[in-house]
Order: sequence, then structure tokens, then C-alpha cells
Amino acid sequence: MNKLVLLVVVVLLAGIAGFAFLGKEKVQQFDSAKQSVHVELGESGFEPREVTIIQGGTVTFTTTMDKPFWPASNLHPSHSIYSEFDPLRPLESQETWKFTFNRVGSYNFHDHIRSYFTGVIHVVAK
Repeated sequence: MNKLVLLVVVVLLAGIAGFAFLGKEKVQQFDSAKQSVHVELGESGFEPREVTIIQGGTVTFTTTMDKPFWPASNLHPSHSIYSEFDPLRPLESQETWKFTFNRVGSYNFHDHIRSYFTGVIHVVAK
């Protein structure tokens, strides 16, 4: 009987610790979320590759390369996971493209022209 009580106590404590850890992680993610973020495509890929924004926040995409670029949601080449997250055409190197994320979730993206350049945008609720 004592072993059963000890097991129940251990399971409860593990559950509480896990809940506290996960809750803290979500708070930290929200605390680091921004209303607007700049993502730049360079010779090594997108920088930063991973960002967290608040729902309704905007990500601005630019490039330092002297080549067209095309940031868009996965899946390549259809952009079907968040189809609105797609400028629908290549952007010239001097162009800037902004997208406002209204859906909560994590969205992988890529450069449609050079699909090996990838990143992820986490959108957290307000």
C-alpha cells in the first residue's frame, strides 16, 4: 500500500512539474513575441530563420542578394498550408513584401525560387 501511495505522489509531482514547465515555456514564447519582425534572405538563407509574433503581427521580407526572391508558406511548390502567405510572384531584390499573420499556429516557409532556404514563423494568440 505504501508503494502505491508513493507512486501516486511521484506521478502527481511529475505532472505538476511538467505543467509548470510547459506553462512557463508558453509565457516565455509570448513574452518574446513581437508585433512586427523583419526577415532577410541572404546568401546563407533567411535570418532569423525562426521568429515569434503576436496574432495580427506583420513580418517584412527583404533580401540582400541581387536576385529575385519569393517567400511563401509550405508546401513547396503549392504554398497550400497558408495560401494567403504568398506574394504570388517573384519579388525584385529591391522590393519589400509584408504579410500580416491572422492565424495562430506555426508556419514553415521557404523561398519559392531557392526552396532549400527555409524558416518558421510562430504566431501566438494576443
